[in-house]
Amino acid sequence: MNPLKKIYFKYIKRQEPYSLEAVADLLKKFKDNVTLIRGNSNKFLKKIDMKKVDYVFLDGGHDYKTVKNDLNCCVNVLENGGTILCDDYDLTYAPGVKQAIDEFAKFNKVTTKVLFNRFVKIEK
Repeated sequence: MNPLKKIYFKYIKRQEPYSLEAVADLLKKFKDNVTLIRGNSNKFLKKIDMKKVDYVFLDGGHDYKTVKNDLNCCVNVLENGGTILCDDYDLTYAPGVKQAIDEFAKFNKVTTKVLFNRFVKIEK
């Protein structure tokens, strides 16, 4: 939604701002340590062995069920001392995000920290 971001990617980089190509380009200096996965998290996350993951950045669907599914699929990350960072925590048009994160944190007895009024860092 940031107009400067759209201008930068569309007219300077000539990439779609939210494409896999643009995100990979943005994170290219971390390419040896980051794996980008694009797809429906309700399907893909269940197939990943999260015991081998130490950091997850969730920026997926904004409905309650999807966020709940995403977090439940990533719970092993926290069990192994890792971190989950969630985007779009307090969206007025998508209250299910905040609700799912808050319920997950309470149920799993993990700590949350709101960063920049947008992200939530979840750790054990």
